[in-house]
Amino acid sequence: PGATVTDENMKPVNTKDSCDIYAVFYNRKQLMDSQSDPNKKVSYLTGHNILKDPSIVAIARLENGGATKAGDFVKFTLPFKYTAKVNEADVANLDYSIAIVMSSSKYGDNFIGAVGSKLTVDDLKIVTKK
Repeated sequence: PGATVTDENMKPVNTKDSCDIYAVFYNRKQLMDSQSDPNKKVSYLTGHNILKDPSIVAIARLENGGATKAGDFVKFTLPFKYTAKVNEADVANLDYSIAIVMSSSKYGDNFIGAVGSKLTVDDLKIVTKK
């Protein structure tokens, strides 16, 4: 990670930077159906709802995104934790999506992180089974 974690005003924050890696499996049709304005319907999750929208079926998230030595790759598996049932009819209709988020700064979406933090990802696979 970078040397100093700062906030949106570049003021130091007393914490260590860490990465954040997660995948979100959600029902895109349910998400769109829940939006009241027909002119503003979107099929994607945003930084505001990606971890808490009711359309989310499962989340796979790295618990500890602490630093490793430069050049060292760490192999890991992130199983999905289901919070809702998968509707087979919606699967057949291709109504589901997966959002994948990888950030060198866990709180980067709130403009908190260390300048110079780096995340390198290699050999990403999504494994499914029937």
